[in-house]
Amino acid sequence: MNVNVVIPPLFYAIGVPRVGGGLATILSAAELPTAVIMSYVVLNESVNWLQWFGVGITMIGITLLFSSSGKHSEKPYDFIRIE
Repeated sequence: MNVNVVIPPLFYAIGVPRVGGGLATILSAAELPTAVIMSYVVLNESVNWLQWFGVGITMIGITLLFSSSGKHSEKPYDFIRIE
């Protein structure tokens, strides 16, 4: 079994209780747009207009979820609690 198969779910399972389910859901939704953007920038892969449209819609949805959560803090990383 590869390490790249084990490490992400392990870190996700450790991180969700620390940041909360709501933020973990928002961060999970950002995974696919990040993969598309990084494949375009780093790997120089071609991305068609429909894929960019999907990235845009997903990012708008994430922005709406994050802005409507009502958890605005003066510190940008206040939601991370390491105990």
